Amino acid sequence: MAIEFTIKRHAVDASFNGLSCFQHQLLTLSEFIRVACAPAGCGKSYAFLRAVLDRDRVLFVVPTKRLANNLIASLHNDIREHKKDCPAEAVDKKIALWSSDGTALLKGAGVTNVTQVRLNQISSLSTLEGGEIVVTTPESLAWLILNPDRFPVKHVSDRSILDLIFDFNHVVFDEYHTIEPRGMSLSMIISWLCVHIPSSQVKLTYLSATPIDLSRAYSEFGFDQDALTYLSERVEDVSSIEPLDGRRVIHGDVKVQLHEGLPLSSLLINYKSQVINEVEDGRQVVLIFDRLYSNGLSHTLPELRNSLLYIGVAPEQVLLISSVDDGQKGSDSYLGFAVGADKNPADYAMLIATSSIEVGVTFNTRLIFMEPGHNSTSVIQRIGRASRGDFKGNVHITYTREDQARHVWLKRLLYWAHKHNGDMVSIGEVIAVVTDAVSSSSPNATPVNINKESVHGEMSTKAAAIAGLAWRALLQHSSIKNARAKILLKHTPRKARQMESLLFPVRSLCSDDLYGAHAKKWLKGFENEVQELRTIKSTITIINANGTHWNMPWWAVEQSTDLLTRYIPTKSPKGEWQLHIDETHWREALTELDAKYQEVSLVLPHSRHLIVSPRRTAMKTFIKILKQEIKGGLLPLHVEGALEAVIDLTQKTGLLIEHEI
Repeated sequence: MAIEFTIKRHAVDASFNGLSCFQHQLLTLSEFIRVACAPAGCGKSYAFLRAVLDRDRVLFVVPTKRLANNLIASLHNDIREHKKDCPAEAVDKKIALWSSDGTALLKGAGVTNVTQVRLNQISSLSTLEGGEIVVTTPESLAWLILNPDRFPVKHVSDRSILDLIFDFNHVVFDEYHTIEPRGMSLSMIISWLCVHIPSSQVKLTYLSATPIDLSRAYSEFGFDQDALTYLSERVEDVSSIEPLDGRRVIHGDVKVQLHEGLPLSSLLINYKSQVINEVEDGRQVVLIFDRLYSNGLSHTLPELRNSLLYIGVAPEQVLLISSVDDGQKGSDSYLGFAVGADKNPADYAMLIATSSIEVGVTFNTRLIFMEPGHNSTSVIQRIGRASRGDFKGNVHITYTREDQARHVWLKRLLYWAHKHNGDMVSIGEVIAVVTDAVSSSSPNATPVNINKESVHGEMSTKAAAIAGLAWRALLQHSSIKNARAKILLKHTPRKARQMESLLFPVRSLCSDDLYGAHAKKWLKGFENEVQELRTIKSTITIINANGTHWNMPWWAVEQSTDLLTRYIPTKSPKGEWQLHIDETHWREALTELDAKYQEVSLVLPHSRHLIVSPRRTAMKTFIKILKQEIKGGLLPLHVEGALEAVIDLTQKTGLLIEHEI
């Protein structure tokens, strides 16, 4: 028997020329760094569209290509809606996409040097009057302004990170709760420049429906305690018969039902009538899995196909969305399901996805079937995908006893849901229960200024350490010289100096006749890790007989399939690993192996030997072995000093250097 509660219809004020007070503050507050919280559907990104319409230039950074494409499509539609007399070509010239998908579009249009086009776009997208917006992923932005290997075209002025500060009015990091500590370095450096070069007047904004606390990480980097300004949207419950009085409804009543032990394929059959009603009315049904491998989405697809056929939904009406499925190159489907980032989600009656779908992407759905998520932010984000606008919706959450044992927040939610079974509740109550937040505000409204009791966790201080190291990489960039270098050196943050001093003993070891080669290898790997914004390791491209290929993590192929035991990897002319298979699809080789047993091989800074350890204990093992080496007393003092520095660097940053295959 399911437990259920209904999240009440809720709305925001829209009295500032169609904007809420929160949206208005995002555009008008003078503070340099703003951390902004608003439930899904409140129009966090829409506020910056209004900034563009008001002639501002906006750099909008999103965590995934899928979200970037979704936002680009929305921007085109919204600008045309506001400027009905504006030709589509003129709108196109005011919007740019910096991602691999954007690169493909430019090359398809005959552009031979995409990098230089984007460098020029930092200053201007077109000569037409009006505001402009660039949508990018963190990796594309980092490549453009931080990667030391990027050089400008001869006779063309270069652009630097300083140009971002002077040529944009707003820099926005959307869904910032998804940023890893290493990824925070990029936004932290831009924030530092916003504050210390105030003549630029640029503002940096972090957006999320589930914000995390950045204050400790920012303080560790060297920011003043009052550097961050927290804002949040005021949300009010509104009954179906209550007049709106200038308010905008962001979600109608959403019934949430919790089911123990039922797979999503069974829930589809149990709620067949709901599924069919949505499909027949032209809306989408969304299924969200926690995992792609290890008994996740991929293993379940044959069973899901049978369930869908039973209720009358054809596989070709369904799009698979995941990091691997989006990266497929070729026309092959799987079991009849559509696959590929080139497919428009709006064209499909059902979407079957992993957690990548939960970050900011908007779909026409009022019915979601989902697993509980990896953390408390996941469940809130997923529920927020349903019933955007003044519509009723249904969300079905299935969980196992293992999920309940693993997630404390899920235990709290289940206990609370039992007490409120059948009740109408506020979205604020649900968020507070799941995140264990204690707020003095009314359950029917969110305070204007959020505090530590309102956030959903905390950014690790490792972010400050990595940002300090990334500052040095910034100084090595081809665009940073002469006057630019002087500006950055003048404003070097405290953390950058501290981290540079920690690296000194390791750099000194690089010139040692006996240990130098090993130290250089470790140092090069460490510097490369600092420049990586996410923990994305070695990949391998799987290619079938039809030429369809998938770029997949090596560990996933090794741990979740038996392909590497039956085929021999080869290297392409570009030095990239490939695996040619006879099967039509990589999913046919899925096994029941669990990625938690994955082993990694770690590089030592003073020896050719590698440390082999389960990934989950790799940090502990690495530090333990280095301490044993120091304690043994057999190493020269300068080598011991270097190892002590490596231990300190590893603990402060959380970065480990894995041996490349």
